[in-house]
Amino acid sequence: MIIGIDASRANIKQKTGVEWYSYNLINELKKIDQSNHYILYSRDKLLDELGILPNNFENKILEWPFQKMWTQIRLWHNANIDKNDYLFIPAGIIPAIPIKKYKIITTIHDIAFLEYPQYFSKKELILQKIGLKLATTQADKIITISNFSKQEIIKYTNSNPDKIFVTHLGYNNQKFFVEKNEEKFKNIKEKYNLPDKFIIYIGRIEEKKNIINQIKAFQKFRAIHNDYYFILIGHKGYNYDMIKKYLLDNGLYQNIIELGWVEENDLTTILNMAILFMYVTNYEGFGLPILEAQACGIPVITSENTSQKEIAEDSVLYSMPSDIDKMAENILEIIDNKNNIKEKLIEKGFNNIKKFSWKECAEKTLEIFNL
Repeated sequence: MIIGIDASRANIKQKTGVEWYSYNLINELKKIDQSNHYILYSRDKLLDELGILPNNFENKILEWPFQKMWTQIRLWHNANIDKNDYLFIPAGIIPAIPIKKYKIITTIHDIAFLEYPQYFSKKELILQKIGLKLATTQADKIITISNFSKQEIIKYTNSNPDKIFVTHLGYNNQKFFVEKNEEKFKNIKEKYNLPDKFIIYIGRIEEKKNIINQIKAFQKFRAIHNDYYFILIGHKGYNYDMIKKYLLDNGLYQNIIELGWVEENDLTTILNMAILFMYVTNYEGFGLPILEAQACGIPVITSENTSQKEIAEDSVLYSMPSDIDKMAENILEIIDNKNNIKEKLIEKGFNNIKKFSWKECAEKTLEIFNL
């Protein structure tokens, strides 16, 4: 069987969630499948480990003079002439042209744009709706990353449940782990000018991620422990300027540090230095940073809604995204370590991450290819 994969998102240098999904999934497929032939399509030469290919993998660089429509025209055309059995789109909009000789598998990570349209630009909303419509009407199989997301897709699109498959994400245990290198801690602290005590959030700095309420909860906690900082790591997202203005106007930027996007190796060290991980967002299809934080041995506070309870079960503390008081209580409970809650959550976190791996994600994806 010939399986084409859109590797363009996996090949982005500054990766976030969906790019890491594509990257790790492809690398694991390289390890476990020697039977099928894979064509990794990209706009540029594959970078780093992604470009190290076994004999049954090849990379085809598809040049395209325009910024848009690479998937819709260039990739669609090559998948036809290369006689693909399947074309797998792990992130992005599938080709819209119905004339094709291959079947399409795509991954829908979440449909937050339908639940919270106010958190997306008009352009993004249009693109997301087009992408969902194409995926649910033209894809032969749909992969999604949690049972919660599967139910959401069915609820909003009335899709056939039999063509929707769940593959939980994994975490990279070679990159996220407990570190005890004091020299590295010192170097990272100097590199990023980090304080001694801090709470950390990782993800886009945008409304969907409930940034303002998380900062309000931190400031409420800080009224009791005033020597802590809140560090935000991630790209600026939709309505970032509005968020920043609100925080400045209301004096909420005290002891808040924004680092932007951080390299993965440095990110692991910063996580190890943090007191706890805060991830009380409005909507998640999975919540991958929860696993990465737990792998680094820090307790997690996250949202009671959407997919998080499916992923984290009893290994974290929960609150609703709107409940600022509960968030602040959770922070205080961990910092004060009532009833050894910190150690209990860390231990439960280590047990929780055992259920998730990119290898298992790839094995389940391969089963879907072979159906």
